[in-house]
Amino acid sequence: MGNERLSASDLRIFEAVLAGELASGRIAKAIGLSPSYTSECLRRLLGMGLISTQRKGITVFVRPSKSALAAALALLMKECSGLDVSKVLTGPGLALLPLLLPPGKTAQELVPAARLSQMTVMERIRLWRGMGLVIREKGTGLYKLAPGQRELADFALRYAEDRDRRMLAGKIPGALILWRGPDGILFSVDAGTPVKGFAPAGPNALEEPIVHSRDYYIGGQPHRRVSQDEALVQTLLVDPPNPRVRRMLRKRAESSSAAHHRLTTFAERYGIGIELANALEG
Repeated sequence: MGNERLSASDLRIFEAVLAGELASGRIAKAIGLSPSYTSECLRRLLGMGLISTQRKGITVFVRPSKSALAAALALLMKECSGLDVSKVLTGPGLALLPLLLPPGKTAQELVPAARLSQMTVMERIRLWRGMGLVIREKGTGLYKLAPGQRELADFALRYAEDRDRRMLAGKIPGALILWRGPDGILFSVDAGTPVKGFAPAGPNALEEPIVHSRDYYIGGQPHRRVSQDEALVQTLLVDPPNPRVRRMLRKRAESSSAAHHRLTTFAERYGIGIELANALEG
């Protein structure tokens, strides 16, 4: 999934079927491509869930899928007609775009996160900055999507969500994504399901285990380890009404101001700052 790419021809095919379904045999002529290369593009678009097909008699018709990702791409193409989408989504675009969602990343962080060479990353970033799509934040050096790029940001978010879902479905059938951030995903599986390459998280990472019908893991960074503070916050995320979890959080927060600060920081990261405050109040 990390090497997923779209070609300019893929985008032309998707744009062509936005106007209405097309017979697969007519697409090659409409776009000016060879039948074999058109079939390759269609397989790629199908694999990403951007198009769907329906057979009517001996003819196969192609149309945009009903997925949130396809809707986001359609909106990007329609609402940003002045944007050269091929300069954004082709090549390393799909690997880089989600990394530029808030809070963004520095150049040093982008290279390993995108799994691309420094030259490839910086060439694309320079291109996007010249197009007004990306800014570099003063002081922090963070690269992020420019304000006002709502359609592009929505596509980047939908793509990242869809990519992670497909990646997990291929590796771990039945996995359920509970949270995703710029550096990873928190997911659950039925208890006892074999999982390799992901770090235990939430209840499974606690020194005092809490029995659940599902097991919890986090992935996205090699050699990722979950601290007890982060595991407690993750457990609050997946099991908010559990009184034992709340007691454990209060005990941890009262142990030191540093622990309280770490819990608060993790809660903000996971988007449950209010839930943590309520839990600490008892």
